[in-house]
Amino acid sequence: MKTTLILFLILLSNVLFSQTIKGRITDSEGGGLPFITVIDSLSKSAVKSTINGDYQFQIKSDTTHLWFLSEGYEPIVILVTQ
Repeated sequence: MKTTLILFLILLSNVLFSQTIKGRITDSEGGGLPFITVIDSLSKSAVKSTINGDYQFQIKSDTTHLWFLSEGYEPIVILVTQ
């Protein structure tokens, strides 16, 4: 019982202290860019944008840098703050 309670509290803290980041990566004409890698610099978690350029993942910090990477292009880094 005690182990279950501790596990529940750990999972609850992860949910309470995380934020969903989502967006759409587009070209200069507004078209979605697929398969762009988006990396959270603190947690090192990464996702790929969908065929429409959409991406979404959880971050656990109020401030982080997101890296947008694609082969053949210069990386783009943006600061994300709450």
